[in-house]
Amino acid sequence: MIASNQELEKWLLETPLQNQNILEVACGGGWVSRYLAKHNTPKSYLGIDFAPSAVKNALTLNANNNFDFKEADALDSTLYEKNYDFIMAHQFLHCLIGKDRTKWLQLCHQSLKESGGHLFISSMVTIPKSLAGTIDPETKTNKPRNRYYADENEIEEELKAVNFKIIKQAKPEQYVNFYLAKACV
Repeated sequence: MIASNQELEKWLLETPLQNQNILEVACGGGWVSRYLAKHNTPKSYLGIDFAPSAVKNALTLNANNNFDFKEADALDSTLYEKNYDFIMAHQFLHCLIGKDRTKWLQLCHQSLKESGGHLFISSMVTIPKSLAGTIDPETKTNKPRNRYYADENEIEEELKAVNFKIIKQAKPEQYVNFYLAKACV
């Protein structure tokens, strides 16, 4: 997803993240944290991922940076006890299905509301024609039931329902949307 990653780099450069407390959900191999360390050094950073191999790669890639990484479940409420200024989840929301989507958005809002912080989400949207035969059109999930293909309006409504105000959005490539939302009290 080269176009999405390049668009994210532009968004990160445009977003004042210096001296911010940042949580990255689904930090993957650590390229975003490395980019942040180089261009937009935060006050604190915690990157979490469910996959041990991703955390190991992130630690290796960021060996010289003062960033923390840990293997964790994004729905673990203890991760959101700190008041963050910015939570980002690049290519993650589509991995949540059903009530887990609302639960995760509520956890993010809980952590961001005191600072009036921001949530960045990128997600696959709508069912790609190339995958139409592998996705149940009624449930909008794939056969392993580990991806949910929301409609664009659905994500907007999910954010609004838990008291986020969308302040910026983009479509960097087909079937991918970006959202930057502010936590409202």
